[in-house]
Amino acid sequence: MLKSTFFTDKKVLGYAFGTLITGAVMSQIGPETSLDARFYYSFEEGKDFLAQLNSNQKEAYLLNEFLDLGLIFFYSSFLYVGLSRLFHKSFLGIKYLGLLPGVFDFIETKSIILLLNNTIDTSILYWLGSITAAKWIFGAINAIAFLLGFYFRFRRSP
Repeated sequence: MLKSTFFTDKKVLGYAFGTLITGAVMSQIGPETSLDARFYYSFEEGKDFLAQLNSNQKEAYLLNEFLDLGLIFFYSSFLYVGLSRLFHKSFLGIKYLGLLPGVFDFIETKSIILLLNNTIDTSILYWLGSITAAKWIFGAINAIAFLLGFYFRFRRSP
């Protein structure tokens, strides 16, 4: 049953659609470059990047970060539900893996919002690049988990 319903599951499709639409909107109205899109950045790189933003760029970046909160909800839900469907009864705990990129992304996004509003000291940039890297690493691990889930669920039996 899972084999025939995964791609028509309303939750999976809804969260995937929300992820795609939110990401598309963000790519159209967001800044050309951001700290979020980098794999890692040092304290100096982060501080220099934020210092070179003018007020219009800061506003665009801030709006993008608020939209990112929605994106985090959609992609985390997609990963959680998708992994739940793919691994159903085996590896029950793997669905929680889908939440990890969003946890790190939320910490990153909230921190950048605070930085853009000048309500927090730039010293958080000493560890924020590592949070960003963790987001991407756990995102890659989720991609591998999805590929394995598809392989084991949809392979043909001999």
